[in-house]
Amino acid sequence: MPIVAAIQGPVAGGGLGLALCADIVIGSDKAMFRAGYPAIGVSPDLGSSYHVLRRTGPTFAMALFMTNRKVEAIEALTAGLLNEAVPAAALDARIAQLAATLEAMPRASLAAIKRLISAPGQTLPDHMAKEAAEIISCAGTADAIEGITAFSENRPARFG
Repeated sequence: MPIVAAIQGPVAGGGLGLALCADIVIGSDKAMFRAGYPAIGVSPDLGSSYHVLRRTGPTFAMALFMTNRKVEAIEALTAGLLNEAVPAAALDARIAQLAATLEAMPRASLAAIKRLISAPGQTLPDHMAKEAAEIISCAGTADAIEGITAFSENRPARFG
């Protein structure tokens, strides 16, 4: 199943690694990110440098960690630390809505997507081979049959 993180306020240090290991990160407008490490003279831990780098790219990640500056919700959204930012009062409802959406999705498809995105191939041909293997493994599932049938019948799929 996908992992969803709800960020209500400040996230710093090792909390970055914990929050950003989620597949989808939704934050309130009160979310704030800070590296924290240079302030205490140590290097990143708990996967924080890995996840920030993957989500934002090397330029933003380097500056975030080296300057220890505060990154507010809107900038975090733009940089890729958040997938979505919502008003604080709406965060719980948005998380519940997202959980319901994901719960209704086909499990094999979500698992395959997670594997492909989490560990991409070294080259395009390598990654395409991984995609081929994943789609073959999904194709025979009841969910795939329902999805294809629903598509051909022009109706919403009802996954089990």
